Amino acid sequence: MHPVQDLRRSRYHPSTAIRRFSSHRRLPRWVGISLQVAALLIATSWSGGSLVATLALSLWAIRSDRSAMQALAFTWLLVFMNPGIGQPMPLADRWIIIGVAGAGVHLRAKWRQPAPYGRILLTVDLFALFSAVGSLIVSYAPVISLLKLGVLWLAIRTVVIASVAARDSDQELREWFAAFGKVVILGSVPLLLFTVGFLKNGRGFQGLLNHPQAFGVFLAPWVAFFVGEALQGYHKRRRAILWLFVVTVLLISTGARTGALGALVGTAAVVLTHFAGRHPVMVSPRSRQTMVITVTALALVASLGVLFIPGSEDLPTESITWRKSYEGTVWEGFQASRGALIERSLAGFSASPYIGVGFGLHGTLYDSWEVTYVFGFPVGAPLEKGFAITALLEETGLVGLILFLTLLWALLKTIARSADPSIMGITVAALATNFGESTLLSAGGMGLYVWLLIGLALSQSHVRRTAGVSKS
Repeated sequence: MHPVQDLRRSRYHPSTAIRRFSSHRRLPRWVGISLQVAALLIATSWSGGSLVATLALSLWAIRSDRSAMQALAFTWLLVFMNPGIGQPMPLADRWIIIGVAGAGVHLRAKWRQPAPYGRILLTVDLFALFSAVGSLIVSYAPVISLLKLGVLWLAIRTVVIASVAARDSDQELREWFAAFGKVVILGSVPLLLFTVGFLKNGRGFQGLLNHPQAFGVFLAPWVAFFVGEALQGYHKRRRAILWLFVVTVLLISTGARTGALGALVGTAAVVLTHFAGRHPVMVSPRSRQTMVITVTALALVASLGVLFIPGSEDLPTESITWRKSYEGTVWEGFQASRGALIERSLAGFSASPYIGVGFGLHGTLYDSWEVTYVFGFPVGAPLEKGFAITALLEETGLVGLILFLTLLWALLKTIARSADPSIMGITVAALATNFGESTLLSAGGMGLYVWLLIGLALSQSHVRRTAGVSKS
């Protein structure tokens, strides 16, 4: 070896000392994320601070594809921030950040995406095009329909493209989202002792978020994730079990039925995938894909089957999934909380069964419908649908539902071929929450969080594909 090269590799060379100093001085991810969240909260607490936070997140979003996903995660947290801790981000600001992140990702992207991601994007485009044409024909508020649909279309495309482009930073993206989840979880734990943690209704725990149901939807994928981590190996097991205990306690404290269902289905998918995947028959990617989708469907059917069990109000899980104020079966409790919303959606679907009533709208204009205006221009109207399938039927009709289910099938099939049990659990749990909250259609709300988790799963699947774990 050349003497100069040998000197540079020695422990006494200045470059070696600088590298060691830098590695020791680098902050852990959770510390850095905590500081970023604190800075954003301080900024939004000032007069005009929301504009500062929007500008900062927009600049961060255009740095790279991975930064775009991180900026969207921070945006989601600010949107759902507990009002006792910070001011929630206005609707127009969050749309600006989604627009900037989407523009940056698309400008950096290749014109043609590799298979199967190109087909996924094509399905997104077809769904958006059909829903847009249908909304122009039948919607009583076409501007709101098109704006909501445009944000959803841009958010999904941004997440899919960014997840593929971030393949060289696969572990960093996974570790960053894991640290982000841990920051929200740890930041919520002390609020169990204070009124601000139960600010919404005085009963359900909402943590750092603005509603117990929202916090339950947030926690459900992490229950499945830590179950998967506990099954991965001895070195991760103890720490993962500790995190699983904390997340489970918080989920029980929320009293969120939707979160409990998502956690149950996600955990079932993780456990069955882990143990069945070790069988020699399941070594091939196609067999693993079929097995994962099958066990996911069975877990979902089994979980929903509890709705029809007579006397199920006496089950130990009642305090998690259905409130004790409901007498009778769990099905009756479900009907009391979501039945009216589902019946309203089905009534809208019957009025226009093929193309729906317009994206992001109810079939009938209700007096309680609140429209958000920016500079006198209608930009949004919050809705509560309760069940994603019936919401799609009402808003986009039977054809729109088929196109959207085709999209979900393509996503789940792609992820299932290569994702490990932890990531598969996150995906299934996030999707299962749509049986109580129609989150997938709300890219400016909780749906942004769900799509980011799907993007994380896609990035893991893509890296494992390109590394030779599976073949396209």
